[in-house]
Amino acid sequence: MSELRRNPGNRRKAAEAWKEQFRKLLTRARPRTIRSMLEFARQEIRLTSGELEGLLYDPDVAPVQKLWFATLDSGTFKRHFMTAGQQMGKSLCGFVIPTNYRLLEKRERVILGIPDRDLAADKWNDDLMPMIKAGRYAGE
Repeated sequence: MSELRRNPGNRRKAAEAWKEQFRKLLTRARPRTIRSMLEFARQEIRLTSGELEGLLYDPDVAPVQKLWFATLDSGTFKRHFMTAGQQMGKSLCGFVIPTNYRLLEKRERVILGIPDRDLAADKWNDDLMPMIKAGRYAGE
């Protein structure tokens, strides 16, 4: 403390350090903006297989998916059921994106009911983990 009193340069450095710490505190104290599921998917979900592998998810490839996500985001229904033809994105839009959205964007605890351990391991290793590793949340 006595060093700060004797040297005005040290006081300025201490004041600047305090201001920087306070600025960081205010930045962290700001509430996060939660994106819609569709916005999250567009900005965060990188496809990990198929002919579009490596690209960000684009609902314009199958526009009905926008309606699906609008329904999920609306909160109108407590339960959701999806049926679609082959290769129409059922696993991606009905399982992977909603799970990752709740886990990563909303930071909620997620519990999945999967019939047996082998299927649970397959869903984790083949569907969920590759999407997490392909995005910016890999380090979290």
